[in-house]
Amino acid sequence: MLHFILGSLSVALSSPAGWEVAELVPVPVPEPSALAMSYYRSGIVLWIFGHLWSLLIPLLILFSGFSGRIRDLARRIGRNRFGTIAVYFVLYLTLAALLDLPFDFYAGYVRSHAYGLSRQSLGRWFEERMIGLGVSLALVVLLGWIPFLVITRSP
Repeated sequence: MLHFILGSLSVALSSPAGWEVAELVPVPVPEPSALAMSYYRSGIVLWIFGHLWSLLIPLLILFSGFSGRIRDLARRIGRNRFGTIAVYFVLYLTLAALLDLPFDFYAGYVRSHAYGLSRQSLGRWFEERMIGLGVSLALVVLLGWIPFLVITRSP
């Protein structure tokens, strides 16, 4: 190990002097095209809308009373505390994914194709979306009960 460190140090110390000067020279950057600027600006708008949308969906589910209906259904299906929590999270995430679908379709599929940045088929895009939802559902079923356990055991 010491041999490796000393060898690396000797290589670093024996670097040609011209390397330090070349690192200080700025690299020319081409001017962005109108299409690139349009993509950038629309990305900013989508970023803002996406964050507002991600806040609006839980508020909509909560204040519409739909969360209570999901809870009641989860209690009937789940039967015990763990089952109720798991069913609630599965139903909530599925509902949120359905409400997110139009925005995700535009931002992740339509926009990339409009700017020539993707050749992915609609079926493949949808398949990847469902895989992501499946992973999220599995993780929430496995780990979603932990905060509730901490809350019930805290003084």
